[in-house]
Amino acid sequence: CVVSTLGTGISYAIVAANGLSTGVPLSFGVHLAPLPPFSLLGLDEHLAWVAVVTAIITPLSLLRSLDALRLTSLIAVAILLAITLLVVLYALPEDLVGDAFDACPNDGSASEDSCPPGEASYFTTMSGVLDALPALAMAYACQISTPTLWNEMYQPTRGRMLLLYLYALGGAMALYLLVGGFGYSTFGSRVLSNILSSYPASPIINAARIGLSFVTIFSFPIQAMALRQSIASIVDEARKTCCGGAEAGKATGPHPASIEAAVTLGRLDSLDKFEITPGVLPARMSSQGAIGLSKSGEAMNGAATGFFPGLPPPMPMPLPPNGVPVSPSLSGVAGPPMPKVVESVELVVAPLPPASDAVFELSPSLVLPTVAFIAVATLLSAMGVDIGLVIDVVGALGASTISIIAPSFIYLRLFPDSPLVPAARATLLLGFVVMGWGTAKFLS
Repeated sequence: CVVSTLGTGISYAIVAANGLSTGVPLSFGVHLAPLPPFSLLGLDEHLAWVAVVTAIITPLSLLRSLDALRLTSLIAVAILLAITLLVVLYALPEDLVGDAFDACPNDGSASEDSCPPGEASYFTTMSGVLDALPALAMAYACQISTPTLWNEMYQPTRGRMLLLYLYALGGAMALYLLVGGFGYSTFGSRVLSNILSSYPASPIINAARIGLSFVTIFSFPIQAMALRQSIASIVDEARKTCCGGAEAGKATGPHPASIEAAVTLGRLDSLDKFEITPGVLPARMSSQGAIGLSKSGEAMNGAATGFFPGLPPPMPMPLPPNGVPVSPSLSGVAGPPMPKVVESVELVVAPLPPASDAVFELSPSLVLPTVAFIAVATLLSAMGVDIGLVIDVVGALGASTISIIAPSFIYLRLFPDSPLVPAARATLLLGFVVMGWGTAKFLS
């Protein structure tokens, strides 16, 4: 997850800087390099725009909530639809769209790297398929943002989350097919990794470059939030393993009336102990139900406690006199059957951090990974690293892991008797093949 989010964020920073450094001067005649403070620092045009992008994404990446980016996300979708329409128009015959959408005009504005177009081959070899799989794995590796999206969704339910993924992934696939298919048919083998760089320097393409920069700038914070949550989870697990930090600040036994806590209960198949750490999702969640308890002992809505998607809404449960909630099967309340009888349940409850109205993230454990992430993305963008190389590396190492290897491995561990076990094993093998092939490709 860390590798995937890091690579995606770096690619966003590269596209944003390249788009602005090319689109703004050509569209508006604005050059930053001669202006202070860029001239005082000796920055060229590209580095000046890298500095501008960094100045914009830094405060956005430190926001505590993605809700502030709601409007920009809608604008980003509209821009992507407009860019897709442009790619389609440039691929249509000239007698249908006229000279305005000539991808390789003779007026000197055509891209020397893509014009004249190369040969378009609509069938490829198995090695060609393996070359493309890392990029495809990265294109659909959006599940890293699932916890954040669930926690910020209005009235989150399993059905609403499923619809979100159907619309998001279905829409993304449609745009991928249109842009990839029509873009490749226009330039063939000479299409560039950033497809807008293949088109002529016309006003409409320059506007598209600026628009794509806007999209990537406001998408960067999503990756930053996922990255810092992943790192926080890793650090917390390492602290519990190595430093005995798991027991610090935790209350065991009856639920204290003075502590706000979130407790997962319900199905107990192999564990009779649950640990909840502030700000970090539990390693194991109930698939049958979840209970959220406030300091008053009343059931809370699942959205308020940040439970992982897939859990049904919390069901109200009466509390025994000692204030410790127990399983539905043990309390006499009608509930889902339990796979095994549990004589007692030990609850390890961690106090939640006090609510904050701060707009920006202030915790050093979350701020430092975010700042480091921005620094790495800025450095590689300033170095002019090709986005195609970034996608190949991240797709092979990160996206193949979280999109192919991890899901199949988890399925094999959770459902060892499923009839789909052979398919899961084949998918796991495919993931390792993609990882190995992609790694060998960018190392060669």
